Amino acid sequence: MAMVQHDGRTEDIRRTLEVYLDKIVEKRENKLRFLRWLVRRDRAHWPSPTEMLAESDEE
Repeated sequence: MAMVQHDGRTEDIRRTLEVYLDKIVEKRENKLRFLRWLVRRDRAHWPSPTEMLAESDEE
Protein backbone atom coordinates (compact mmCIF):
# COMPACT_ATOMS: atom_id res chain seq x y z
CA MET A 1 0.00 0.00 0.00
CA ALA A 2 1.40 3.38 -0.97
CA MET A 3 2.07 5.91 1.76
CA VAL A 4 0.32 9.22 1.24
CA GLN A 5 2.16 12.19 2.61
CA HIS A 6 -0.02 14.94 3.98
CA ASP A 7 1.68 18.24 3.55
CA GLY A 8 0.36 21.63 4.59
CA ARG A 9 -1.28 22.14 1.20
CA THR A 10 -3.40 19.00 1.55
CA GLU A 11 -4.61 20.14 4.97
CA ASP A 12 -5.43 23.60 3.59
CA ILE A 13 -7.45 22.06 0.77
CA ARG A 14 -9.29 19.79 3.23
CA ARG A 15 -10.12 22.73 5.52
CA THR A 16 -11.26 24.84 2.57
CA LEU A 17 -13.57 22.04 1.39
CA GLU A 18 -15.00 21.60 4.89
CA VAL A 19 -15.78 25.33 5.11
CA TYR A 20 -17.29 25.30 1.61
CA LEU A 21 -19.50 22.29 2.37
CA ASP A 22 -20.57 23.77 5.71
CA LYS A 23 -21.70 26.92 3.91
CA ILE A 24 -23.69 24.88 1.37
CA VAL A 25 -25.41 22.93 4.15
CA GLU A 26 -26.13 26.13 6.08
CA LYS A 27 -27.68 27.79 3.02
CA ARG A 28 -29.85 24.72 2.35
CA GLU A 29 -31.01 24.67 5.98
CA ASN A 30 -31.84 28.38 5.80
CA LYS A 31 -33.85 27.85 2.60
CA LEU A 32 -35.79 24.99 4.17
CA ARG A 33 -36.44 27.02 7.33
CA PHE A 34 -37.71 29.91 5.20
CA LEU A 35 -39.96 27.65 3.11
CA ARG A 36 -41.44 26.05 6.23
CA TRP A 37 -42.12 29.50 7.67
CA LEU A 38 -43.71 30.60 4.39
CA VAL A 39 -46.01 27.57 4.29
CA ARG A 40 -47.05 28.06 7.94
CA ARG A 41 -47.77 31.74 7.30
CA ASP A 42 -49.72 31.10 4.09
CA ARG A 43 -51.59 28.09 5.46
CA ALA A 44 -53.47 30.43 7.79
CA HIS A 45 -54.89 32.19 4.71
CA TRP A 46 -55.80 29.07 2.74
CA PRO A 47 -59.42 27.94 2.78
CA SER A 48 -60.06 24.55 4.33
CA PRO A 49 -60.72 21.61 1.96
CA THR A 50 -64.41 21.67 2.96
CA GLU A 51 -64.67 25.36 2.05
CA MET A 52 -63.00 24.65 -1.27
CA LEU A 53 -65.46 21.82 -1.99
CA ALA A 54 -68.40 24.05 -1.06
CA GLU A 55 -67.16 26.73 -3.47
CA SER A 56 -66.74 24.23 -6.30
CA ASP A 57 -70.28 22.86 -5.68
CA GLU A 58 -71.70 26.37 -6.01
CA GLU A 59 -70.35 26.74 -9.55
